Amino acid sequence: MQAIIMAAGKGSRLRQMTVDKPKSFVEVKGKRLIDYNLDMLKQFGIGDIIIVVGYMSEQFEQEYGERDDIRLVYNPYYEMSNVLGSFWCGQELLEDDFVYLHADTLCDTEIFSELLEAKGDIVLPVDFGPCD
Repeated sequence: MQAIIMAAGKGSRLRQMTVDKPKSFVEVKGKRLIDYNLDMLKQFGIGDIIIVVGYMSEQFEQEYGERDDIRLVYNPYYEMSNVLGSFWCGQELLEDDFVYLHADTLCDTEIFSELLEAKGDIVLPVDFGPCD
């Protein structure tokens, strides 16, 4: 199984926090958002990870460029496209079933476990609970 992570965006709505770093490098409880996702993928034995980068891609290169389990793909259109454009840039590296993630969105490991165990060609987690 593979994972493809969308991490190209600028995070303009978080501008104060993303002036000097990618949105997924923003920390929550002392840990970067993307690292929560990378740790979760490792926990579930997913070791072929594609990260599509754009904004401040050099920081991803510095941090993850030497890792054997991560391949970085640059989206040169990140300022003009959305996550579908980023997915298009990384799709040719997909050779197996895969998990699609946004670098700045966190998922509970219990939900992720259920997602991996679910049957179907395409599986999408949905929360039917009330929102506030």
